[in-house]
Amino acid sequence: MSIYDNLNPTQVNAFIDLIRNECNRVAWNEAELARPIDPELYDRIKKGRKAHNLTFEIYVKAFYPDNQIDGIDVHDVMNGIYTQPEFIIGNTVIHIYHASNKLDSALIESLKNNRDIQFFCIMFQPDEDYHLQYIDAIHLRGNEKYPERIYTTPNITIQAG
Repeated sequence: MSIYDNLNPTQVNAFIDLIRNECNRVAWNEAELARPIDPELYDRIKKGRKAHNLTFEIYVKAFYPDNQIDGIDVHDVMNGIYTQPEFIIGNTVIHIYHASNKLDSALIESLKNNRDIQFFCIMFQPDEDYHLQYIDAIHLRGNEKYPERIYTTPNITIQAG
């Protein structure tokens, strides 16, 4: 099952852009004016994420009006003690995670075993300097994982002659 069976290319690219832009912003330490979102939601997302600042930034930005994806609803959902965005289009549910996530939370277990939905985890991998390396869309169904690479940072090696 491909994520493209459930989302159109524009919607997939919107997820890629959200993650890529935040990786770039953090990597380059760009100055940006903070746009307010609901302070209570902000505090719930921030809780416990001191070691995962990039994931936190992506989660917060997912709720900004400018980052809303046409045709996809975004809600906040509790994942253990953490709050994160959950994206819903029809019977498809999407979560975003750092590639280091083991995808073993109770929330993930319940979603991947729910036969009424298609559940995807969009996993992003930055390097040690926060530059984005790749994004995978992983369709989870029961104990099966179906990974699909949806973005790879272009290799722009320059050779001197």
